[in-house]
Amino acid sequence: MRPRLKRVERRLSGIGTPWIALLIWAVLVGSLVVIYRMTGRSFSLCTFRAVSGIPCPSCGSTRAVLRVLDGDLLGGFLMNPLVMLALTVIGVVLALRLLFRWRVEWNFGRADYWILGALLLGAVAANWIWVIRWHATP
Repeated sequence: MRPRLKRVERRLSGIGTPWIALLIWAVLVGSLVVIYRMTGRSFSLCTFRAVSGIPCPSCGSTRAVLRVLDGDLLGGFLMNPLVMLALTVIGVVLALRLLFRWRVEWNFGRADYWILGALLLGAVAANWIWVIRWHATP
């Protein structure tokens, strides 16, 4: 399970659904930032929390990004560590792709998928516990 950098021919080849979803999310967050800065009203995007009253594993990610954009890197990380780590990795992978035309490739075996799945499930669970504790603290 070792990553490998591979040179690609074209800079923007292979942009698919994940990048489009990230772009849509960024436009939505940007719009809400503009509305918040103009009116002073904040909005919640979390339907899970609105229905259940419990923060979802990604709750606080918009506020975390806003804190980072305001220069508070630690505050953004503490708001939702897993989302900020994921956004950092996505940013690095995208920068490698756009600036150097490198694509990160992973070769996984069958056992690697089980290990990766267990690690991801554990990370989401730990992050969810963190988010619930963080949002419960005044």
